[in-house]
Amino acid sequence: LGFLGDSVNAVRVAAVENLEPIVKAFGPQWTTDHFLPKVLEQNTATQGYLNRLTALHALSKVATVMTPEQVAKHITPVLVDAMKDKVPNVKFCSCKILQELAGIQKLQAPSVTIIKPALSDLRAQDSDPDVQMEARK
Repeated sequence: LGFLGDSVNAVRVAAVENLEPIVKAFGPQWTTDHFLPKVLEQNTATQGYLNRLTALHALSKVATVMTPEQVAKHITPVLVDAMKDKVPNVKFCSCKILQELAGIQKLQAPSVTIIKPALSDLRAQDSDPDVQMEARK
């Protein structure tokens, strides 16, 4: 998992791309118990924004093997928090991942009630036009 924090972008991208088969092999319970805590360590405000982006991309990959309930409990709150990040790219990425999760039907009604106000805030108050546009989708 150290590759997710590598200083070279190509290494981080390759690490994220290889996550899906790994978490599929180990299953959703292992993913939530052992893998998610390590990824979430990289998503703290003290880490650089590139590490936060990598963590978000990793979450989008592991969500594919998780149940909608697990996504609601473990991933949705992280994505909603990322919408409040000071870096526009992090907010933009969070919006894109939410679209992906909606597309693969991993978002439940309780998650949507948390997501909608955050998206509404981005549409109305964010200074970055790309973030506003992505929040409208």
